[in-house]
Order: sequence, then structure tokens, then C-alpha cells
Amino acid sequence: MNKHRIIILLGLLIFSIVATKACELTLKVSGEAKETYHEGEVVIVEVKLVFTHRACPLAVKDTKFQYQGVKILAATEWHKVSDMEYTRKLKVQVLKPKNDKEKEPQITAIRSCDKEGGMGSIVIKRG
Repeated sequence: MNKHRIIILLGLLIFSIVATKACELTLKVSGEAKETYHEGEVVIVEVKLVFTHRACPLAVKDTKFQYQGVKILAATEWHKVSDMEYTRKLKVQVLKPKNDKEKEPQITAIRSCDKEGGMGSIVIKRG
């Protein structure tokens, strides 16, 4: 009986270590968000980075951004909120779709490191 408990506890411990990302990235519209945005509209997107491990081998500035359907007009530097949390803002403009098959505008923040990194994204719906 005790042997089974130990095996189950070890399994849960290993699963929790593997399942945990090294950081959490969230992106949201700053201020009051609308349901849809039109071509040419400017949107401020707030990016929040929270470390879930104390020692991250990747510098905050090494966070990569991929985007489609928007143009990045400006971006702030990363602002340190605490030892484990950083924020920055992106000023983006919604672009006209190139064709009928183009997906909705999207911004994705990516961190790739040996602790699994993290990823977050936001979709900005066109109206």
C-alpha cells in the first residue's frame, strides 16, 4: 500500500514539473476593449510577462513577437513591476486584409529557452 502511494506521489510530482511553463505571457487590449476593430484603427496592446521560475536564462528583451494583419507603430521598453513580472505596451494599427482568406489580426509573444519558455497571443477581430 505504501509503495503504491509513493509511486503515485512521484508520478504527480514529475507531471507537475513537466507541465509547468517557465513563464506566462498574456496580451490584452489596454483600456476599454471593443468587439471589433476597423482598418486603420490604432490599438494599444499590453503585454504582461510573469516568471514562474526564479532564474530564467533568457533576458526579458529576448522575448520575440510575431504578428499578422497589424503594423507595429511603437513599443515601450519593458517595465519591471516586480522581480517576477514585467510589462510593455505595443501601439498597433489594424491593416486591410490582403484577401478573403487572410486570418484575423493577431500578435503572439514567444519566449524559447531550456525551461520550456512560454507563449501568449491576442486576436484582434476586424469589423
